Amino acid sequence: MKTAILGGSFNPIHNGHLYIAEKALENLQVDRVLFVPVGLHHFKETTATPPYEVRLDWVKKAVSYNPKFECSDADAPKYGISYTKRLLIRLQERYPNDQFFFIAGEDILESLPRWHDYPWLMDNVTFAIFNRPNSDFTSMIKSEHQDRIIYFKVDGVDISSTEIRKIITVNNPIKHLVPNCILMDILDYYQHRHTIL
Repeated sequence: MKTAILGGSFNPIHNGHLYIAEKALENLQVDRVLFVPVGLHHFKETTATPPYEVRLDWVKKAVSYNPKFECSDADAPKYGISYTKRLLIRLQERYPNDQFFFIAGEDILESLPRWHDYPWLMDNVTFAIFNRPNSDFTSMIKSEHQDRIIYFKVDGVDISSTEIRKIITVNNPIKHLVPNCILMDILDYYQHRHTIL
């Protein structure tokens, strides 16, 4: 089975994430997309991030409409600080017959060679890189592992979790930005319980 991994803080998950996953299904011809909320991010975890269980629940609800989408707890806080290699090892143990593709935006290309155990990653996963708004992959790098990096194009995705949180703080609508099934959950959490920026 071919499995594409879409990881992230999902703070919150939004329609842009779902659109990217749909384009991955279409362009990469994978059998499923596995959404993996980050438990303990090694460089950008903040006290404003909702608890892992809250974000996991949002993702489960948001992806339930598509039978080829699944939510995984393979990066839960109990596993410690999140590194892509550690996540992939756990997924390989769970799904030993799968071929994995790791979905990421093109802005990671410059830093990718500095990722933890980069040579191991290049031997064990194919990076599926999508373009950012107003880009045509002109920033992509060349490397000795270029055969393990593939590209797919998405159009018109200019949504970020950060922007959604900012919109909520000024009480503007986000209905068009997040799945309807978790709209009220998101608003309830950010508006009434916690600092969000």
